[in-house]
Amino acid sequence: MPPFDKVETKNLGKAIESAIALHLAELDAIANDPAAPTFANTLAAMERSGRALDRVSTIYERLTREYYRRLAEEASR
Repeated sequence: MPPFDKVETKNLGKAIESAIALHLAELDAIANDPAAPTFANTLAAMERSGRALDRVSTIYERLTREYYRRLAEEASR
């Protein structure tokens, strides 16, 4: 789990864009693999792809949830 108090939200948009680009490149590499399709180089490879996107999405979701929790808390005062 990343230290959320050290995450700089100004960099989050670029991190998401970079993670999406990386995931697309990973999928492109799988789709264009010249080897005959196997479980390892298709399904397993797809399962391994997108880890950076998963991480940055988790960070975004947690920060967003915390932000809206604080707004709701302030509104209820």
